[in-house]
Amino acid sequence: MKYLLNSLIILLLLKVTLISSILQRDLIIYNSVIHLVIQGKGEQKILADEFYKQSLQINFTVNGDIKNCTNNSCYLNEELNNITIEFYNEIYSCIKMFYLLNNIIEIDLSQFNISNILKLTEMFSGCSHLQKINFGNMDTSSVNYMESLFSGCSSLTSIDISNFDFSHVKDISYMFSSCVNLIEINFGNINTSSLENMGDLFSGCSSLISIDLSNFDTSKVINMSNMFSSCSNLVEINFGNINTSSLENMSYLFYNCSNLTSINLSNFDFSHVRNISSMFSYCSNLKEIIFGNINTSSLEDMGSLFYSCSNLTSTDLSNFDTSHVTNMSHMFYRCSNLKEINLDNIDTSSVRTFKFLFNGCSNLTSINLSNFNTSQVTDMCRMFNDCKN
Repeated sequence: MKYLLNSLIILLLLKVTLISSILQRDLIIYNSVIHLVIQGKGEQKILADEFYKQSLQINFTVNGDIKNCTNNSCYLNEELNNITIEFYNEIYSCIKMFYLLNNIIEIDLSQFNISNILKLTEMFSGCSHLQKINFGNMDTSSVNYMESLFSGCSSLTSIDISNFDFSHVKDISYMFSSCVNLIEINFGNINTSSLENMGDLFSGCSSLISIDLSNFDTSKVINMSNMFSSCSNLVEINFGNINTSSLENMSYLFYNCSNLTSINLSNFDFSHVRNISSMFSYCSNLKEIIFGNINTSSLEDMGSLFYSCSNLTSTDLSNFDTSHVTNMSHMFYRCSNLKEINLDNIDTSSVRTFKFLFNGCSNLTSINLSNFNTSQVTDMCRMFNDCKN
C-alpha cells in the first residue's frame, strides 16, 4: 500500500512538472518584450486603449521593479521612466498600439515578435514626443498594412526601416504624414512589389529636403494623391525608372511643394490616370515641368492643375489627350508670370466647366483658343478675370 501511494505521488509530481513545462514552453513561444522611455510622473498610460482591448497577459517593469499596473496604466514616480513590457500570449493586432501616447520618448522593439501580424495601422500615430525607435531585425514579413504608421510623430528626425520586409505590404498611405521634423528616411533595398496605395505618404513632411524612390516598385500602385503635399522644403525627388502603369489618382501630388523648381515626369505612365486636379497647386517656385511623351487618354479631371504656380512662365499641353476631361476650372488660376500656353490640338469636347480658368494670369498677352469646343460647357465664370494684359 505504501509503495502504491509513493508511486501515485511520483506520478502526480511528474504530471505537474510536465504541465508546468508545457505552460512555460508556451510562454517562451509567445514571449515578446518592448522597452520604453516615458516622460512624466503620476498615472501614465503605457499602451493605448484601442490596443489593450485584446485579451493580453502582460508584465510591466518600471525602473527595474515589477509593477502591478491597472490595465494599461501605471503610476510613475520619476520624471523619466524606463518601462519594460513583457507579453505572455500571442498578439493578433498592433493597430493603434501607442496611439496618441505623447508621453513616450523612446521605443525599443528589437525583441518584439510580430511575425504573424498583418496590420501596423496607426501603431505610433500621434506620438508627438517620440524621438527614437529601434526596430532591430523585427520581422514584418506578414504585414499587409502600414498606413499612418508614424503619422503625427512630430519629434522624429530620422527613421530607419531598412530591415523592414515590405514584400506583402499593400498600403503605406499617410505613413509619415505630419512628421514635420523628419529629415531622413532609410528605406534600404526595399521590396514594394505588392504596394497599391501611397496616398499622403509624405504629406506635411515640411523638413524633408530630398526623397529617393528609385528602389520602389510601384507597378501596382493605384493612388499617389497628396503624396508630397505640403513638403514645403522639398527640393529634389529621385523617381528613377518609376513604373506608374496602374496609377489612377495623382491629385494634389505636389501640392504646396513651394521649393520645387523643376519636376521631371518623363518616366511616368499616365495611361490609366483619371485625376490630376491640383497636382502642382501652390508650387510657387516651380519653373519647369517635363511631361515627355505623355498619354493622358483616361484623364477626366484637370481642375486647379497649376493653381498659383506664380513662377511658371510657359507650359506646353499640346501632347495632352483631353478628350475625356470634364473639369478645367481654376486650371491656370493666379499663374501671374505665365506668358505662354500651348493648347494646340487640345480637345475640350467633354469639358463642362472653364470657370476661373485663366483668372489672375496677369502677364498673358494672347491665348489661342481656336480649337476649344464649348458645346458641353455650362460654366465660364470669370474665365479671364484679372488678365490685365
